[in-house]
Amino acid sequence: MTLSFTNFKTKLVVFFVSLFVLVQIITNTAVYITTKNNLENQAVSNLTFSGQAIRRAVAQRNQELSAAAELLSRDFGFREAVATKDTPTIISALQNLTTRIDTDRAFIVSMDQKVLAQYGTEERTDLSVNKDKALFPPEVFAAVEKNGEASGFIQIDGVMYEIVILPVLAPTPIAWMVLGIEINKAYLDDIKQTLPVGLEISIVHHQENSEALLAADTFSLANELENTFLPDLTDLKSAEVFQQNITNQRYMSLTLPLQSVTSRHTIYAVVHYSLDVVFSPFKPLMITLAGVLLAGMIAFIYESFVIARSVTRPLQELRTAAVNISKGVYQPLNDLHQNDEFGDLAASFNKMIEDIDIREQKITFQAEHDLETGLPNRLKFETVLDQLIAENPPGEAGSQNIDVFILTFQSIAEVRNSLGYSVAETLISQMGAHISATLPAADVFFARLNTISFILALREPVEDRLHTMLTLLKSFDKPFICGDYNIDMTVQIGGATYPEHGKTAADLIQKTHIAISQSSGTAHHYGIYNAEKDTQDTQKLSLMGDLRASMNKNEVFFHYQPKIDLKTGRMTHVEALMRWIHPERGFVAPDEFILLAEQTGHIHALTAWGLEQTIDACARWREAGYRLKMAMNLSAKDLVNRQLPDQIQRLMTEKRVSAEWMVFEVTESAVMQEPEIVLDTLNRMSDLGLTLSIDDYGTGYSSLSYLKELPVSELKIDKSFVLSLATNKNDQILVRSTIDLAHNLGLKVTAEGVEDQVSAELLKAYGCDVGQGYYFSRPVSEEDLLSYYREQRQAS
Repeated sequence: MTLSFTNFKTKLVVFFVSLFVLVQIITNTAVYITTKNNLENQAVSNLTFSGQAIRRAVAQRNQELSAAAELLSRDFGFREAVATKDTPTIISALQNLTTRIDTDRAFIVSMDQKVLAQYGTEERTDLSVNKDKALFPPEVFAAVEKNGEASGFIQIDGVMYEIVILPVLAPTPIAWMVLGIEINKAYLDDIKQTLPVGLEISIVHHQENSEALLAADTFSLANELENTFLPDLTDLKSAEVFQQNITNQRYMSLTLPLQSVTSRHTIYAVVHYSLDVVFSPFKPLMITLAGVLLAGMIAFIYESFVIARSVTRPLQELRTAAVNISKGVYQPLNDLHQNDEFGDLAASFNKMIEDIDIREQKITFQAEHDLETGLPNRLKFETVLDQLIAENPPGEAGSQNIDVFILTFQSIAEVRNSLGYSVAETLISQMGAHISATLPAADVFFARLNTISFILALREPVEDRLHTMLTLLKSFDKPFICGDYNIDMTVQIGGATYPEHGKTAADLIQKTHIAISQSSGTAHHYGIYNAEKDTQDTQKLSLMGDLRASMNKNEVFFHYQPKIDLKTGRMTHVEALMRWIHPERGFVAPDEFILLAEQTGHIHALTAWGLEQTIDACARWREAGYRLKMAMNLSAKDLVNRQLPDQIQRLMTEKRVSAEWMVFEVTESAVMQEPEIVLDTLNRMSDLGLTLSIDDYGTGYSSLSYLKELPVSELKIDKSFVLSLATNKNDQILVRSTIDLAHNLGLKVTAEGVEDQVSAELLKAYGCDVGQGYYFSRPVSEEDLLSYYREQRQAS
C-alpha cells in the first residue's frame, strides 16, 4: 500500500504516527518516576527499620552495662574497698569487670563528684585524671539520686562514650560507679552487621551555641565525611529524612536523637542509606528505557524530516512573503499551481497582504494625525521638527532659526463638560482651521499637541517671533460660533527658538511648556522661554533634594527658644525651631526651605521627621527631670493631612510622652485654607489631650469669627505688636485688649517678640501669661537650653 503525499491530510496522519514515539517517551518517563519513588519509599522504610534496630542495640548494651555494674556494686569486698578508698583493690575490680563485659572505661566517683579511681582498656590506660577536678557535670549525679541510676551518652576526655552510672550502697550511697563503652567505628560496625546492605551509621553531637562534631562513623573517609555533611546537620530536627552527598555518593539519611546524660549536650545517630546501592538492581532497566527513548527520538526526527521535505517549497514561498511583509513590501505570492490546502493558503495569504497594505496606510495616518482635526499629532510634529533641525545646522551659511509656539486653551475641558463632546469637537476643528488660516502656509508646520494644546514650527528671524505671538494672540479676540453657542477662547502662548533654547524637537517642546508656566500669573498670556528663571526653579528643586540628604546627616536640627512664665519668671515651655546648615550655602532661612517644602510636596516628610525629633527630646528631658512643655509649629499642609493625629499619637505612645507635655502652634492663615478639614484635624488632636495654640494672632483676616469655634487653649500674639510695645501706644492698646479678649474666652496668652525689660513688665501688668523673645533668650541648642534651665532653678 502506497501513501499519496500530495494531500496534506495524509501528511498529517503520518505526522501523528510519529507522535507515538512521544507517547513512548512519556510512558518510559512515568515508569522511571514511579520506580524511583518506590525505591525511595523503600529506602525510607529501611531507614526507619534500621533506626529502630539501632535503638534496640543501644538499649541492650545499656542493660548489659547496668546489670554488670549493679552486680559489682553489691559485692561486699568491693564496697568495703570503696569505703576504705583502697585504690589498688578498686582498680583490680574495675579491671576484671571491664575485661569480662568488654567495656572501655570504668570510674569510681566520690559523693563530692571527684574521681577516686579509674581504669581503661589498653588504649586508654595512659589517660591521667585530675582527682581534684569534677569529671562529670553535677546534673548527672542529681539524676542518679532521683532515679537510682542514669545512662546515656557523654563526652569524656574528648571521646564519646555510652555510660551507665549506679550508686555504690553501704547501705546508703558512698560513691558512684561509672561504666562506659567508647563510641567508635568498631562499636558502630557491630550494629551495622544487623542492618541491610548499603547502610552506614554516624554519631554526631554538639553543645549549646557550638557547631556539630562527628564522634564516630562507619565510613572509611572520616575527614572527608566530617567536612561534607556536618554543615547540613546543624539545623536538622530529629526523625527527619533528608538527602545529601557523602564521599561522592548520594545518601538518604535519617537523624535519631540519642539520650545524653547532660542537658547541654545533644547527640544524634544518623543512619545513611546509599541510593547508589538502592538503584543498582534497576540500572539495566534504566539503560533499556534510555535505549528505547533514543530509538524513538531518532524515528521522530527522521519522520519529521521526511514530512518537512515534502512541504519545503510552499513554506519557503510563505516565508519569503512574510519577510517582505515585515519590511513593508506587500508583494503577492507566486502561483503555487497546487490544488491542495497549500494552494488555498496561498490565495488567502495574497488577500491578507492586500488587506494589510490598506489597513497599514490607515493605521499610519491615524498614528501620525489627530482624529478630531485631521492635523498631525505630536509624534509627527517631533519627526518633522527634527528633520527641519537637521536641515539647518547651527552656524552654517544659509541656516535659519526655527520658532516653536505652543497654544494652550485651558477652557476646552470646561466646554466639553458643559456643552458636550459634539460641541467641543466642532470647536476644536474650527480652532485648528483658524490657526492654519492666521499664519502664512509657507515654512509653517502645524499640529495638535494634546487635548488642550496646538503647536507649530516656522522658520523666521528671531526679531519676528514676538510679532507672530501677538498676531496669534489677537486672532482669538473674536468668539467661535458652534451651532447655537458663541464661545470665547482664552489662549496662552509659549515660545522657544532653535538653536537658542534647544537643539532637539523634544527639548524645544519642553521649553515651550516651561515658557507657558513662566508666563502664568503675569498680566500677559504669552512668553518666551527664560533660561535664567528656569535655572532658579531647578536650583529650588535641587535644594529640596539636599534637604532630604541633610535630614540624615544631622545638618537639619532644632534650636529651642525658652518661654517664660511672666508671673514666676521661670522657664516652663520651649518652642522647637528648625534650623538647616547647608554644606555649601551655609545657613538656610526656615521661611525659605519650609515654604519650598510645602510647594514641592516634601512638607509631610519634614514634619514627620520634626515630630519624631521633638517628641523624643521631650521624652528624654522628662526622664532627666526637666519639666518643660514642648511647642512645635504645624504648617497649613500638615493640617489637611488626616493621618496627622494618628501619627502624633503613635509617636507619643512609642516614646511614652503624655499629651499634656506637647503644644502645637497653628497660624490663622493655615486654618482658613480648608477650614472643614483643618477643624476636623484640630478636634481630633484636641481629643488626644494635646494643647493647641493660635500662632501669629492678629495677622489673619477672620480672627474673631472662627476663634470661638477652634479647640484651642492658647493665643499667641504676633511679635509685630510686641516689638515696639514699650514706645507705641497703639500697640499697647491692641495687646492689652487682645489679652483681655483671650482671657474672657478662657484662653492663655503668649506674647512673642519680647525684646526689652519695659515690654516684659508691661505684658506682666496686662496679665499676659507667657513671654518669649530675645530679652529672655535667643533660640539655643539643646545643651545650652538645659544648662539655662538648671541655672534658673539653682538661682531660685
